[in-house]
Amino acid sequence: MIYQYSNRLGTKPAGLDPDAKAYANAVVATGATVSAAQKNAISDFVKTGKADGWYSSIKRLYLPIWGAASPNAIDIIGLTSGLFIGTLTHGAGFVQGNGTTGFFDIGSTPNALGMSTSGGSAFALVYEQDSRTDTRYFLGQTDGSNRRVFLRQDGSTAISTTLYNAGISVTNSSSARTGVFIGVVNTTSNRYLKRRASSGIAYTTTRTETDANIQSSARNVFAMALNNNGTVASWCDAKMGLYGLGLGFSDSDGNKFTLALKTMWETCTGLTIP
Repeated sequence: MIYQYSNRLGTKPAGLDPDAKAYANAVVATGATVSAAQKNAISDFVKTGKADGWYSSIKRLYLPIWGAASPNAIDIIGLTSGLFIGTLTHGAGFVQGNGTTGFFDIGSTPNALGMSTSGGSAFALVYEQDSRTDTRYFLGQTDGSNRRVFLRQDGSTAISTTLYNAGISVTNSSSARTGVFIGVVNTTSNRYLKRRASSGIAYTTTRTETDANIQSSARNVFAMALNNNGTVASWCDAKMGLYGLGLGFSDSDGNKFTLALKTMWETCTGLTIP
């Protein structure tokens, strides 16, 4: 399957990508095992992103599939490590907070990652939805001036994303809370929310009104919870297959990126998103 995927793309050189190899080595250094198939899947993802031109837009990408905190905390892009806090389950192919104490601090702010009015994104793969039907955060951060970055479930009836300003969010009314989600702002008047399911892109919701008040956010981003100006809130107990942050993605690159994320995660884990 990996061989067919690589040949179908036809633009990637043979052998492991050096960045993918460095990530695999960092995971192995923690005591985890990375199979040849998993190394190839991660390498194919990186090569695809570089060939298509969207790889440089990713600023943090965590693949918490390795069954332990240390390897799960490593960022594929820069090889830095975030911090798991509270009670979590590091399962085979996912990490899951307990919904009351467990979350992941990426250790960086959107501002430090270069996210700005000209480009920002938050993305996550949700394998199994949260057990509750109230508002819960896949990724979340807000500061004292309501400068926000988040992907969240809005109860049982919607998914929403806001990047930078609290007043301009993008919401889709679908009740589906699993799949690959990405929220993007490309300019002050160009933003979208996408969900990719097993069958393909389930929706792309856009919002084009101008927001001239977008500002860089000043608090660390948490996964599986909200950093509410320094206080942890709205813990999530969904099973998370990956999550991260980046710059902007065009609509077509958003489609390619979410497909590449899905392919990498499914190949590495043997699981399938709903």
